[in-house]
Amino acid sequence: MRKASCLLLCLLMALGAAPFGPKRASADAPGPIFPQIVAGYYHTMGLLSDGSVWAWGGNEHGAMGNGKTGYQNTPVAASGMTGVKKIAAGERNSYAIKNDGTVWAWGHNVNGQLGDGTTTDRTLPVQVTGISDVTDLSGGVGYHALAVKSDGTVWAWGKNDSGELGDGTTAQKNVPVQVQGLTNAVAVSAGGYHSLALKSDGTVWAWGYNIDGEVGNGTTSAAVAVPVQVSGLTDIIAISAGNYHNLALKSDGTVWAWGPNAFGQLGDGTSTARKTPVQVADLHGVTQISAGGTHSLALTSDGTVWGWGLNNYHQLGDGTTTNRYEPEQLAGLSGITAVAAGAFHSSAMTKDGLVWGWGYNDYGQLGTGNWTDAQTPILSMAKLDDTPPTPGDGGVTASDVTSDSLTLNWTKATDNLTPTSELRYSVYMSDMDDIDSVKYAESRGFKLIGDATDLDHLDVGGWSAGQTYYFTVVVKDNAGSKGAYPMKEVALKALVSVHYDGNGSTEGTVPSDSNVYEQDSPIPVQGKGDLAKPGFTFAGWNTASDGSGSSYAEGDSIPAGTADVYLYAQWQEDAPPSTDPPTDPPTDPPVDTYSVTYDGNGNDSGLAPADAGAYGKGDPVTVLGSGDLAKPGYAFAGWNTAKDGSGTSYAAGDTFVMDEANVSLYAQWREDAPPPTDPVTYSVTYDGNGNDSGLAPMEAGAYGKGDPVTVQGKGDLAKSGYAFAGWNTAKDGSGTSYAAGDTFAMGEANVSLYAQWQGNPTPPPPIVPASPASPGFTIIVGEQPRENAATVAKSTQNGSQIVTVTLDPAELNDWIAASDEGTLIAVPAADPAADRTAVSLSGSTAKALEAKRGAIVLQTGYGSYTLPAEQLNLDRLLASFGEGVKPEDIAIRVVIGKNGNAEAKAAESAEASGAFELVVPPVTFEISAVYGGSTIPVDRFDTFVTREIPLPEGVDPSRVATAVVLNEDGTFRPVPTSFTERDGQTYAVIRSLTNSVYALVSHAKTFEDVAGRWSQQAIEDLASRWIVGGTDERHFDPDREVTRAEFAAMAVRALGLPDHTAEGASRFSDVSADDWFAGAVAQASAYDLVRGTEGGAFGPSGPVSREEAAAILMRARKLAGDEAAVGGDCEEAESALAGFSDGSSVSGWARPDMAQAVKLGVVQGSDGKIRPSDHLTRAEAAAMIERMLRQLHLI
Repeated sequence: MRKASCLLLCLLMALGAAPFGPKRASADAPGPIFPQIVAGYYHTMGLLSDGSVWAWGGNEHGAMGNGKTGYQNTPVAASGMTGVKKIAAGERNSYAIKNDGTVWAWGHNVNGQLGDGTTTDRTLPVQVTGISDVTDLSGGVGYHALAVKSDGTVWAWGKNDSGELGDGTTAQKNVPVQVQGLTNAVAVSAGGYHSLALKSDGTVWAWGYNIDGEVGNGTTSAAVAVPVQVSGLTDIIAISAGNYHNLALKSDGTVWAWGPNAFGQLGDGTSTARKTPVQVADLHGVTQISAGGTHSLALTSDGTVWGWGLNNYHQLGDGTTTNRYEPEQLAGLSGITAVAAGAFHSSAMTKDGLVWGWGYNDYGQLGTGNWTDAQTPILSMAKLDDTPPTPGDGGVTASDVTSDSLTLNWTKATDNLTPTSELRYSVYMSDMDDIDSVKYAESRGFKLIGDATDLDHLDVGGWSAGQTYYFTVVVKDNAGSKGAYPMKEVALKALVSVHYDGNGSTEGTVPSDSNVYEQDSPIPVQGKGDLAKPGFTFAGWNTASDGSGSSYAEGDSIPAGTADVYLYAQWQEDAPPSTDPPTDPPTDPPVDTYSVTYDGNGNDSGLAPADAGAYGKGDPVTVLGSGDLAKPGYAFAGWNTAKDGSGTSYAAGDTFVMDEANVSLYAQWREDAPPPTDPVTYSVTYDGNGNDSGLAPMEAGAYGKGDPVTVQGKGDLAKSGYAFAGWNTAKDGSGTSYAAGDTFAMGEANVSLYAQWQGNPTPPPPIVPASPASPGFTIIVGEQPRENAATVAKSTQNGSQIVTVTLDPAELNDWIAASDEGTLIAVPAADPAADRTAVSLSGSTAKALEAKRGAIVLQTGYGSYTLPAEQLNLDRLLASFGEGVKPEDIAIRVVIGKNGNAEAKAAESAEASGAFELVVPPVTFEISAVYGGSTIPVDRFDTFVTREIPLPEGVDPSRVATAVVLNEDGTFRPVPTSFTERDGQTYAVIRSLTNSVYALVSHAKTFEDVAGRWSQQAIEDLASRWIVGGTDERHFDPDREVTRAEFAAMAVRALGLPDHTAEGASRFSDVSADDWFAGAVAQASAYDLVRGTEGGAFGPSGPVSREEAAAILMRARKLAGDEAAVGGDCEEAESALAGFSDGSSVSGWARPDMAQAVKLGVVQGSDGKIRPSDHLTRAEAAAMIERMLRQLHLI
């Protein structure tokens, strides 16, 4: 390669102007390092701040180090290269020094330049043999390499025709040998066929090829086999050898050069070769140099780049191909911290770790994702700084906390590259402890301020008194890497009121205090005023009506806490007036008295009230309330003097006059109306039965026994050489035949209809392609755009525009196999205006994605679908098609589009009836597997699968209550729905366990008996989503205990599962198919949300304890794909429960789930207790379910 086109990159010098010095390698990882770039002949390398190595460009011999060959125009990681402190690029090979001082090499090895004792190319890194404790390294364009050890000795290996190894011979060496006579070396640089070394005294030494004065001592010769000193150079701090020319940087910032100069590469204004160093013209303040093939680069202290020499491929970046004989500043680049010159290309790194490139790019060495040369600098796809900023010590603190404001404080962060003053801060808030990372802060939190620089505190206000909020500060550097301070929990001070109660007073006015007191402030206690109770004397106030609480007198002060204060007047009975002992006291005749007894009359829990009064005839009796009396499934309806309700009825607070007999009052119970339920339904499935194109119709209707079913047409179903001849209930046509438009009555079983085909068909109705399949459609695999991996075909059917994207397994499968875990295939909208978009991929592609735990993302104008490959259950699909069917034999079709079928008409009817208001019309999401003529729908998943529907412009997300699944018969069910915003567009994010037709609807629901209660928001939110219902249209009955059946139904609806099927209900001995809750319990059991007793019973009418509810909701959390934060870790469970005085009373089986629910905020205690065995009320049930859904971001 001894010709002018054989160019090298050079350079291995420390970045910046500081002199080199010996460095002792350490096996310990040193933390983030300053990124580096180097350039080889036709490739470029980058060392990331995390110590990993990436490369891009020519790879015909494995210079990328990723086990492959073939040019690479985007950065790829070298396998196993972590903990690296320095890199070097050779001709078509690469090198790295690890923190332990070992050297690793990969790529071209025809002359033993990898130093592993062989001449075999390596596509993966191998360790260089027999050398360690290395501090500096250089690879040469001419097939040799140099290294400096910490003892100052220099070692070399590879090609040696011109004595470039410096061992006194010209024999090739496949392992390192020591260069003769060199000590105290601190840096080396390998040229094309010569070598340079810098000693600690600032002198430069050279050896090897010297035809044009490369060794710089004033002589010329074919070979100089041992080092000689370069003439006239002192105070040198950096060196760089090009293909044949050389550069040296002095401590005063000047640059010196020697060697051939035909293209001006020495920068002295001439084209004259120099056998001894000359100063580069008009160049000062230089901090780094890099000699390329036959051009040179320099970086100055102001961050600008200068270049000179050959410019035939725009390697000087000035937009011309004119050679430059003196340095010329490169326009448009500033803030540069490193430069690297390759054979015919150049690179530069900015202070934020981004890489720019210019010049020759046929091998992809600019890293731009294409193969186009760049006449001027262009930004590559490399980012060398992925080290996030380090948050300051002490985390985030809160000061000046009031009832509605506070100040957040933190110590400013630091970064490995970005100055502290340039770091940018964003502050996020949430009312749940779910923003403890950058990811969750940005996706779940509310941004209070964004990208503010030089910030160490933030005043925030306008919040709700007494509430707990969570704050996370995210800091970002100039490279875009982000770090998060630990999440800070802050409880705002409560605002409380004081309430006075006369507690039996009959005269005067109860004092009132209209003031609101902030937590920790004093509440002054008032006097009694004119309050009076005849026969009693006022004795102060007490926090309990019976005097068992804290006592206060007028003028005392009470420190405000977190709850309102209630003060009850205390009355001391007056002593009777004293009398002289009667001499003959008169006596009244004895008076008969009677009692009132209360009977629970079939209650299951609580105690009937007790009236200790003794009443005489004619005395007034006030009827008591129900207290904690309860009967699951029933509401208390007052009292009656007869057990069966046939006597006199009384309500709490009524009075009656006592007669001459004891009175018994019996509780009356009104059975709760069961919530409306869907009937048992059956489905209709269509099968193409041998079709070779098109899709079998999809029937989403759910039919009850006797319901009419209208048979659909064939749609775009076709079979070459055959005409469609209707449908039949048997595959071979031996069953009942139907034509499109026929109707039949649904029986008590699902129906399958098989397409029938008749030979010698007439031409099928036109489905005219709008255009032939077009190749070159770009999709994204991982984060890389891939051309020619998909084709697009467009057609028109019944006036609807249909787009089909077919993915090519031959292109995709290898890319997927080489990609990282969790890779995505993103298919962008081929035509956003299309009515339906289908993606077809081979089962082999789905299998490759499944192995990587990857997913496919389909984007259309109507919505998008993110489908994890493992949710296809590919093995189960293959087994369903029959023995011997392989993944490559089947196709997976994913379809999104406008729904104009029965579901859309049913939605319009439901809207007209007032059931809801349509915000976004129905959208169909379908998945099916096709093999031969058979089609199997994929309509159920093991965990939530995400779909998104865009909201029309101008629609407020608060208008949308939820997404609903629509059925042809007009029935519907809610599914978990939240919202996100990207690029100014709001999307409804739907997570569902099934495939269906979805619409976005508006629906508001309120109840009179929850207004102003703590649980109002949760109850009305869930009611608007049809997750909970009232006991009637106006009432919710929040304090009534919830039954096990009711809670199972709530949980099933919260997860978006249908609760109309009774399949599996017989698993429990006490659940009948006729029960309103049978379907919900069956679904809850099928998904392992609920479990029965050892005897096989479920206990549907029994109460639900708080710990049982926690267990059900934590199982639902796992079903949603969000594994337990505490899980089965006993130690963590004990820690989570230890904060409650009754934490030890949680049952052993429930402890992990209860602990997790507490940690996530789904279950909250009060007064230091968690009350695990207390029965759950309807209000508490709604609140717990709402907290879980919000914590999972399902609403």
